[in-house]
Parts: sequence; C-alpha cells; structure tokens
Amino acid sequence: MNLKILLLIHEGFEEIEAVVPLDVLRRALVDVLTASLSDNIQVMGAHQIQLTADGLFSSLQSYDDFHGILIPGGPGVFNLLNRTDVHQCLRQFHRDSKWIAAICAAPLLLKRAGILPEKFTAHVSVKDDLPQLRTESVVVDHHFITANGPGAAFEFAFEMVGALTSKDLALSLKKSMSCGESVP
Repeated sequence: MNLKILLLIHEGFEEIEAVVPLDVLRRALVDVLTASLSDNIQVMGAHQIQLTADGLFSSLQSYDDFHGILIPGGPGVFNLLNRTDVHQCLRQFHRDSKWIAAICAAPLLLKRAGILPEKFTAHVSVKDDLPQLRTESVVVDHHFITANGPGAAFEFAFEMVGALTSKDLALSLKKSMSCGESVP
C-alpha cells in the first residue's frame, strides 16, 4: 500500500518541524505531498528558510488519497486560525479517522476546528490558549499525534513512521540515523 501524507506549509512555519518529518517519512518510503497555504509554491519559514511546495493547498480536489495530514507550527499558525478551508480539511481527516499530526502551535488549529483530542501537547507559548496541554514531548491519542516544538521534531517524525508503517521500521530508521551507524 502506498501511504500518502499531506504536509501543509504556511508562511512563518517552523522549518525544523516541517523538514525533519518530511525527510524521515520519505526515508520510510511514505509519499509526502507538500502543499502551500499561500498563493505561491515558494513559502518562507520563520527563520528565513524558503521551501518550494509541491503544489497549492487551494488546488487540491480531494483528500481521499491521503492517509494523514501534518501541520508544522511556528508563528505563521496564528495567521491560519480563521482559515475555514483548513478547518474543514482537518475535520474531514478527523471524520475519516486518518492520522492528524500537529506540532508546536499547530494544535491551536485543531482546537479552532473543534477536533482537539483529549490528550495532546503543544508549545508552552500557547499554554494560555491550551491550558490542558501535557508536558511530554510527543503525545499520541487515537489518530492524533502532537508534539511540543522543534526539539521534539525527530521523536515526532519517528512516532509518525511507527503509526503509519511499523514500530520496527521507525526503530530501524532511528538507529540508522544515529551517529556511528550507516545510513541505508
């Protein structure tokens, strides 16, 4: 089965939270489509690193082929809080019980869409808006994976690989990417 993930990239995204999971998922042979939430496929991150998305979110016809969605955090999340198209997309992934992965400030979008899971984590900077967040780096609750920020990007990515494929593959990738071990 060809697994496919939708990665939403927005102006002001936290680069590590997008690139690390993108890289790790692709190493696991998961097809990741990057979609720009702006009008341009060139998207500037929070630290002035520009990525070129595969396409525009606005041009997606359907989410049926995707097994999950990933939203990086960063200050740009606050510009998405009133994007009803993003909320509708997230609600559809939730209705279909597909994986929803959100890191850093991105769980705010889950709250705004009305699908915030019971157990989740997020960056401490959004604690006032999400006071029930947990302190763990990564939290899995049903089909939701949340992480608290850039420092958790690898753990977040390996958790996604484990959820989508197998824990064995996630562990194998983690070992191969550690110092002193050869990369496959």
